[in-house]
Amino acid sequence: MTTTHRTTALLTHHLGLPTPDEQEATIRDAGISVDEHTTIAPLTDEDWADAVASIAAGLGPGDTLAVARLVALGATPRLLLDALEEVLERGAHLACAHERIDTRTAPAAAHALTALAHAIEEGRDVRTRAFLATPTLHGVTPPHARFVPLDSYERTTA
Repeated sequence: MTTTHRTTALLTHHLGLPTPDEQEATIRDAGISVDEHTTIAPLTDEDWADAVASIAAGLGPGDTLAVARLVALGATPRLLLDALEEVLERGAHLACAHERIDTRTAPAAAHALTALAHAIEEGRDVRTRAFLATPTLHGVTPPHARFVPLDSYERTTA
């Protein structure tokens, strides 16, 4: 009994990205043979995450998700990381034409991608914590809430 693995091309219709036809050509020109195409047109990050998760849910072990660019999986590091994990947890592969990543032939690339996405996300967290700590380092603290008795407040607003 032979098992057939299919390759699905994810084409993303979104401003700032090449058109779906251009993405399809990029995948084809990279020599990635595709069995089916799925086009998404996300309006929000949540739409993007849901659409990619839905496509990933249809992948089985050994199947491949092909994209023209990694950004087709998500426009933020968090979306990209979530999409990578969705695909890899199912035992599926990722083929990315522009970045020349193919986890079918280089399984370590999947781990490198996940580690990179985690590092980007962690870097963002570090920068945020540093930004929030900056005023305290310079002796400036955020204002504190001042509570007044309710009856005093009611007298001033009446």
